Amino acid sequence: MIWQHSDPVEYSIGYQASGPRAAVTIHDGKAISVGGMGRMNCLDAKTGNVIWTRDLNADYEIQMPIWGITAAPLVYQDLVIQVVSGAGDACLVAFDLSTGKERWRSLSDRGGYSAPIVIRQGQQDVVVCWTGDSVSGVDPANGKPFWSIPMKPRNMPIGVPTPVVHGNRLFVSSFYDGSMLIELDQSQPNAKKLWHRVGKDEKNTDALHAMISGPIIKGDSIYGADSHGEFRCLDLETGDRIWEDLSVVPVARWATVHTIQNGDDEIMLNDQGELLLTTLSRRGIEIRSRSKLIDPTEQQLKRRGGVVWSHPAIANGMIYARNDKELVCASLRD
Repeated sequence: MIWQHSDPVEYSIGYQASGPRAAVTIHDGKAISVGGMGRMNCLDAKTGNVIWTRDLNADYEIQMPIWGITAAPLVYQDLVIQVVSGAGDACLVAFDLSTGKERWRSLSDRGGYSAPIVIRQGQQDVVVCWTGDSVSGVDPANGKPFWSIPMKPRNMPIGVPTPVVHGNRLFVSSFYDGSMLIELDQSQPNAKKLWHRVGKDEKNTDALHAMISGPIIKGDSIYGADSHGEFRCLDLETGDRIWEDLSVVPVARWATVHTIQNGDDEIMLNDQGELLLTTLSRRGIEIRSRSKLIDPTEQQLKRRGGVVWSHPAIANGMIYARNDKELVCASLRD
């Protein structure tokens, strides 16, 4: 260990919480982190020294989502853009990367769990944020909304996966509220809904009801794990199901599969800590190898022997995975 940093936190969300949810963003020698209750830190990545810190809950009167603040900070030029879930028009807030001072705020939506991303439309960068009420595109320079497509929840906001972009298509999928495909205007910052498919409930699903698992788009198909782990292939243009496979992860409520594209193949880590090397196509899934990478732990879920819910990272041919007890590194080169 080189350094560590922690903040004393009293969780006031409606269940026994267990630490930060959001991935740390590394940029230009800085590590920007946000905790489940909204403590935001910018640290020197080499030493761990605090460059600036913000208590977002105190500063913005967070309308706290049930599972806390989860979206990773997005660095754009000299800004850090964060889903704050604040009162009024402070759902999304941009901070000065050097000082932590607010530069702009945007959207009066309820907050969601999904991290914002940057896309390009025409000659303009656009920050896309999937909130608790909409999928919206805003100007990163000032937060002004370019476009917004409502996605009101039937039960509660619970959109977790990062929006997926493929050409002029943008896809989101929610546990309770199904999937939506959006067409992105390539000439200017504008967008329109192509389809939104929702099943009767999170057990009787249509198209895809993803929980933590991030779907991917490959060619003319969407691939992802449904609400209880049923791994599915959908037609991109219609949302119709092409096939379903039950071998990727044990079927259970909130079953999770993290999928990373690797050229024409996919690297998967399921919630039992199994590493799968696969190839996805409209014909089905080819699993070329399956090995145990890390053990599940019960701090996140005291059922079915625990889970591995943290997304793995890959760098220089190595894969890194963590549970609530350890961090492991394994080679992908062999």
